Amino acid sequence: MKDYVDDYYHFIKENNIPIGKKIQQAFERHYKDIEKSKDDSFPFIYKPEESIKPVQFIGSMPDPKSLKANELAPFQKFILGMLYGWRTKDGNHRRFRKAYISVARKNGKSLLVSGICLYDLLFARNPAASRQIYSSANKLDQAKIVFNMVKTQLNAIRNQSKAIKNFTKVNRYEILCNDESVMKPLATDSSTLDGLDVLTAVIDEYAEAKDTTMIDVLQSSQAQQADGLVVMISTASSNLNGPMYQEEYAFISKLLKNEVKNDQYLALCWELDSLSEADDERNWVKANPLLSNKEVAKNMLIHKRSTLEEARGKVNLSNWLTKEMNMFVQSSKQSFIDKESWDAIKATKAYDIKGRKVYIGLDMARTSDMTAVSWVIPIEEEKKLLMDTHAFVSTIGGITYKTQQDKIPYKQYEEMGLIHFSTHPDGIIEVEQMTQWIQDFIAMNDLQLISIYYDPALANRAVAELSKVYPKKLVEIPQRINYLSAPTKNLRDLILRKEIMHNNNPLLTRAAYNAELREYNDAYAIDKSINRNKIDAMDAIINCMVDAQYHDFEAPSLQDLIDSDSFGFGF
Repeated sequence: MKDYVDDYYHFIKENNIPIGKKIQQAFERHYKDIEKSKDDSFPFIYKPEESIKPVQFIGSMPDPKSLKANELAPFQKFILGMLYGWRTKDGNHRRFRKAYISVARKNGKSLLVSGICLYDLLFARNPAASRQIYSSANKLDQAKIVFNMVKTQLNAIRNQSKAIKNFTKVNRYEILCNDESVMKPLATDSSTLDGLDVLTAVIDEYAEAKDTTMIDVLQSSQAQQADGLVVMISTASSNLNGPMYQEEYAFISKLLKNEVKNDQYLALCWELDSLSEADDERNWVKANPLLSNKEVAKNMLIHKRSTLEEARGKVNLSNWLTKEMNMFVQSSKQSFIDKESWDAIKATKAYDIKGRKVYIGLDMARTSDMTAVSWVIPIEEEKKLLMDTHAFVSTIGGITYKTQQDKIPYKQYEEMGLIHFSTHPDGIIEVEQMTQWIQDFIAMNDLQLISIYYDPALANRAVAELSKVYPKKLVEIPQRINYLSAPTKNLRDLILRKEIMHNNNPLLTRAAYNAELREYNDAYAIDKSINRNKIDAMDAIINCMVDAQYHDFEAPSLQDLIDSDSFGFGF
């Protein structure tokens, strides 16, 4: 029996083709699930024969440029084998309802998903009629790329098949079928997102999405679809605060490591495992599976070598690594810290912070913005600092409006306990709410407060409230370059030396990715490129780093001195 998943696995092994960790993990998941399927309690079964017809049909489609048959590569057949081969035991429906497919540019991803859309439009039988197929993206022009590929392929079939010609009608922005099935391009900014009943949808270049609007609408529309499928297909981007990286990539990383569970989510990501692998061309196939085709590889390698030389000449590899090697990398050469260095300092376990020393920094906001409370706690046994943050968000204009404006999932962050919304009737940030939270945080964790460090702008009321409880513990940090340069530079150095950690708090991570390093006559400060790119949490960290940067892990505590008998009381 033909098995395209097995074929790809053996193709890789027999030809000694390097694959990345995530593809290796996808194979492991597949074969483990085949074993699980032998148990009646596992609701899915792998039927490789179910993918034969889709592969044959999509492989016979013409390439929109050459109009020659689109011969599928082994990795493309592997994708189709996974999508169509895995079924439910009850009803023989699709197992996978959502798919994350990511490869570097020019690896045939749009051509592949256009074939999926056309196949489901013409041949899917659940539902037997009124199938809704959508190619979607952030902008209509992007959504039209897959849609236009489908049109080209369908027109070629219509020229050869009278039956298909009579069954379909091709208009400028829609394809109609006699059974009332339809395919259209759909954009996030479209006015027709409500009332959908989607069977199959493709979200092209999801890495560029600013929010989850499109995927939320598409998934919610499939409640009555037994075979509903949403395919996110994309190359990585520099949009590190977008939902593809912040939510989907983070989720599939855990899913493939079996840290979370979702049996109906397919995760296939061809990428390099580290930046250092980009130096060796033999690794490039990890992100570019079409390089395993010698005929295609020749021109691909010429292009990649040429663009790499140009990127090196411009001393900016970010875009090349993102587009050619499918790696999420910040685009700005002025980034405060690079993604790989930030990822490298994630705390590997949860630390009990009770009874520890704490440096607290404040970044006060105007009434309609966000106030950040960040802190640095020395973890004595690790001889490292631990940083984290919490925020207070204005509700002026409504949370929906703020979420759309700032491109931040505020409701999700509230559910995670990372922020507090204002409870004031007018939605303004309440100083009393913030200062009480600080007191509760210190008291509940029995923290030894070193000091609270604040930007004097807008902080008068907060200082007045906090000084009642913590007299002589408040330190004003003027927001001038001569005050901020040393803690800014030293924080960056501590990150690079892995002498500081973070708890993978997405609010702090977002600020780290947004922050850009500015140099002024050999002095340093952080800034942001556009107003919605919030860096409040990192500003607050830098305020408390004024003293935390000098924390002495070797300094003995009073109890240590008493226990050591190193001094007497003179009696």
